[in-house]
Amino acid sequence: SQQNINFRDVELAKPFEYKAPFSARTRSWLNKTGFIDLRFPVKLTDIGNQVFLKDPNFNSIETQQFMHTNLTSEPINAEAWHYFYNEFLDVNKEFDREQLISGLTMKLRHHSEDHFGPGSKLNIVIARKIIECYTADYALGDLGVIMEKDGYYIGKKLN
Repeated sequence: SQQNINFRDVELAKPFEYKAPFSARTRSWLNKTGFIDLRFPVKLTDIGNQVFLKDPNFNSIETQQFMHTNLTSEPINAEAWHYFYNEFLDVNKEFDREQLISGLTMKLRHHSEDHFGPGSKLNIVIARKIIECYTADYALGDLGVIMEKDGYYIGKKLN
């Protein structure tokens, strides 16, 4: 049966093992996957609800692949994710956090020099979210898009 579930951030973040104040991170990227609407209380979209009914912890490999596809195929709503996977990884098979931040700065600064120019704290946050999402085993880490090795990250495209 289809129903729409209302969540507080803490409930939404529980399957990903986030606790306050980090639950807002979960809300951000679940919104960019198209699984939730960004409002309070958090509401699942129709597609989010369908996935939730089959995989309430959002942890099956199929769900992770679906989330990854939604994050990286949307150049407008999830521009940083789209850039990371479709442009940055094409030329940076191995990278460190600073290289990712630099790439994000170059890609996003045309929106607002104040928000995304050199020294932007937003680019640091975006880079952290991307790295966390693709390295944590409770997020999309099982996909193997980023592997950490000796202080560097090795990026891999999925087949």
